[in-house]
Amino acid sequence: IDLSTEHVACLRGMADALAMRAAHHDASIHARRCPTGQTARAIYDALEQARVEALGMRRMRGVGDNVTSMLSSRCQRLGYEDANRFEEALLADALGFLLRERITGRQSPAAAQPIIGLCRPQIDVTVMRALDELVHTADEQDLFAKKMHRLLTALDLADAEREVLELNMD
Repeated sequence: IDLSTEHVACLRGMADALAMRAAHHDASIHARRCPTGQTARAIYDALEQARVEALGMRRMRGVGDNVTSMLSSRCQRLGYEDANRFEEALLADALGFLLRERITGRQSPAAAQPIIGLCRPQIDVTVMRALDELVHTADEQDLFAKKMHRLLTALDLADAEREVLELNMD
């Protein structure tokens, strides 16, 4: 098998992302804190994946390079470089990229920039503050998941407010 350098880096990024998920993700916490709305759940899942990847990217430069290569390849495969209008489905990925940037200090891949730009009008100051809160809780999944509900509320997602009240009760 003759693989290009880019393909090898992408495969390494996939392996690193899986390893970071195995090391830093607890499925029972994830399930317990997961919102029920489709968009809220997509954002919740995307930010959790961004969190576990960013933890590895922050600690190991090679993992960061590999995951960035994987993300760039994914953006290209999904056509994000050519995105020219906002779609709600793009918001989860855009927020994931912004969270990774904040946790790692690394710029998102160039192929992700168009969707980040298209989603910026949806991301107000309250959402950015909620993202910043997530950065400070990235090492603790349960607290991270609780704080994520503030972000979902800031995005005016239907069931987020009810869930925040329920989370505060436990």
